[in-house]
Amino acid sequence: MRLSNLVSGILFALGVLCFIGANVALSEDKGSCVPGLVCDHTFAGTNIYILPVVRLLEALSILAFGAGIVVFVIYRHQQRADLPPPNEEKGIVIPPKKAYGRSGNHPMAGKTLQFKLRVTNIRRP
Repeated sequence: MRLSNLVSGILFALGVLCFIGANVALSEDKGSCVPGLVCDHTFAGTNIYILPVVRLLEALSILAFGAGIVVFVIYRHQQRADLPPPNEEKGIVIPPKKAYGRSGNHPMAGKTLQFKLRVTNIRRP
Protein backbone atom coordinates (compact mmCIF):
# COMPACT_ATOMS: atom_id res chain seq x y z
CA MET A 1 0.00 0.00 0.00
CA ARG A 2 1.36 3.39 -0.93
CA LEU A 3 1.77 6.16 1.61
CA SER A 4 -0.67 8.44 -0.22
CA ASN A 5 -3.41 5.78 -0.02
CA LEU A 6 -2.77 5.46 3.70
CA VAL A 7 -2.84 9.24 4.24
CA SER A 8 -6.01 9.57 2.16
CA GLY A 9 -7.70 6.77 4.16
CA ILE A 10 -6.66 8.33 7.49
CA LEU A 11 -8.03 11.73 6.42
CA PHE A 12 -11.32 10.19 5.30
CA ALA A 13 -11.59 8.33 8.63
CA LEU A 14 -10.80 11.53 10.54
CA GLY A 15 -13.53 13.31 8.60
CA VAL A 16 -16.05 10.59 9.46
CA LEU A 17 -15.04 10.60 13.14
CA CYS A 18 -15.33 14.39 13.37
CA PHE A 19 -18.74 14.30 11.71
CA ILE A 20 -19.94 11.59 14.11
CA GLY A 21 -18.42 13.48 17.05
CA ALA A 22 -20.30 16.65 16.05
CA ASN A 23 -23.59 14.76 15.91
CA VAL A 24 -22.95 13.06 19.24
CA ALA A 25 -22.04 16.39 20.86
CA LEU A 26 -25.20 17.94 19.46
CA SER A 27 -27.31 15.09 20.84
CA GLU A 28 -25.76 15.71 24.29
CA ASP A 29 -27.18 19.24 24.30
CA LYS A 30 -29.36 18.76 27.32
CA GLY A 31 -27.44 21.21 29.47
CA SER A 32 -29.49 22.72 32.21
CA CYS A 33 -32.60 23.29 30.14
CA VAL A 34 -35.55 23.50 32.47
CA PRO A 35 -39.00 24.44 31.18
CA GLY A 36 -39.56 28.13 31.76
CA LEU A 37 -35.84 28.94 32.12
CA VAL A 38 -33.17 29.86 29.58
CA CYS A 39 -30.95 27.00 28.41
CA ASP A 40 -27.23 27.53 28.80
CA HIS A 41 -26.33 24.95 26.09
CA THR A 42 -23.36 23.45 27.91
CA PHE A 43 -22.34 19.85 28.33
CA ALA A 44 -24.13 18.47 31.38
CA GLY A 45 -22.14 19.23 34.53
CA THR A 46 -19.54 21.42 32.77
CA ASN A 47 -19.07 24.99 31.61
CA ILE A 48 -18.10 23.91 28.07
CA TYR A 49 -20.49 25.32 25.50
CA ILE A 50 -21.70 22.79 22.94
CA LEU A 51 -22.13 24.95 19.83
CA PRO A 52 -18.45 25.96 19.42
CA VAL A 53 -17.42 22.30 19.84
CA VAL A 54 -19.95 21.19 17.23
CA ARG A 55 -18.89 23.92 14.79
CA LEU A 56 -15.22 22.99 15.25
CA LEU A 57 -15.92 19.29 14.64
CA GLU A 58 -17.99 20.13 11.56
CA ALA A 59 -15.18 22.31 10.18
CA LEU A 60 -12.60 19.59 10.88
CA SER A 61 -14.72 16.97 9.15
CA ILE A 62 -15.05 19.13 6.03
CA LEU A 63 -11.30 19.89 6.02
CA ALA A 64 -10.39 16.23 6.52
CA PHE A 65 -12.72 15.07 3.73
CA GLY A 66 -11.37 17.78 1.42
CA ALA A 67 -7.73 16.99 2.24
CA GLY A 68 -8.37 13.27 1.74
CA ILE A 69 -9.87 13.91 -1.67
CA VAL A 70 -7.00 16.22 -2.66
CA VAL A 71 -4.37 13.64 -1.64
CA PHE A 72 -6.20 10.91 -3.57
CA VAL A 73 -6.57 13.05 -6.72
CA ILE A 74 -2.89 14.09 -6.64
CA TYR A 75 -1.86 10.45 -6.19
CA ARG A 76 -3.96 9.28 -9.17
CA HIS A 77 -2.66 12.13 -11.33
CA GLN A 78 0.93 11.22 -10.43
CA GLN A 79 0.23 7.58 -11.30
CA ARG A 80 -0.98 8.60 -14.76
CA ALA A 81 1.96 10.95 -15.29
CA ASP A 82 4.40 8.08 -14.66
CA LEU A 83 2.94 5.96 -17.49
CA PRO A 84 4.49 6.38 -20.92
CA PRO A 85 2.06 7.27 -23.71
CA PRO A 86 1.10 4.56 -26.25
CA ASN A 87 3.58 3.83 -29.10
CA GLU A 88 6.55 5.10 -27.13
CA GLU A 89 9.65 3.04 -26.44
CA LYS A 90 11.00 2.81 -22.94
CA GLY A 91 14.29 1.31 -21.84
CA ILE A 92 14.49 -0.74 -18.65
CA VAL A 93 17.77 -1.72 -17.00
CA ILE A 94 17.82 -4.34 -14.24
CA PRO A 95 21.08 -4.60 -12.30
CA PRO A 96 22.49 -8.06 -11.43
CA LYS A 97 21.53 -7.68 -7.77
CA LYS A 98 17.82 -7.43 -8.68
CA ALA A 99 17.93 -9.95 -11.55
CA TYR A 100 19.69 -13.31 -11.06
CA GLY A 101 22.17 -12.18 -8.41
CA ARG A 102 25.81 -11.17 -8.61
CA SER A 103 27.07 -14.74 -8.55
CA GLY A 104 25.63 -18.22 -8.76
CA ASN A 105 25.02 -21.17 -11.06
CA HIS A 106 22.62 -19.42 -13.42
CA PRO A 107 24.18 -18.43 -16.78
CA MET A 108 22.76 -14.88 -16.44
CA ALA A 109 24.13 -14.37 -12.90
CA GLY A 110 26.28 -11.25 -12.62
CA LYS A 111 24.88 -9.72 -15.82
CA THR A 112 22.86 -6.56 -16.24
CA LEU A 113 19.57 -7.09 -18.05
CA GLN A 114 18.54 -4.44 -20.58
CA PHE A 115 15.14 -4.32 -22.25
CA LYS A 116 13.58 -1.96 -24.76
CA LEU A 117 9.78 -2.04 -24.52
CA ARG A 118 7.16 -0.44 -26.73
CA VAL A 119 3.89 0.49 -25.06
CA THR A 120 1.05 -0.49 -27.36
CA ASN A 121 -1.99 -0.18 -25.10
CA ILE A 122 -2.78 0.75 -21.51
CA ARG A 123 -5.76 -1.00 -19.92
CA ARG A 124 -7.04 -0.36 -16.45
CA PRO A 125 -8.11 -3.47 -14.51
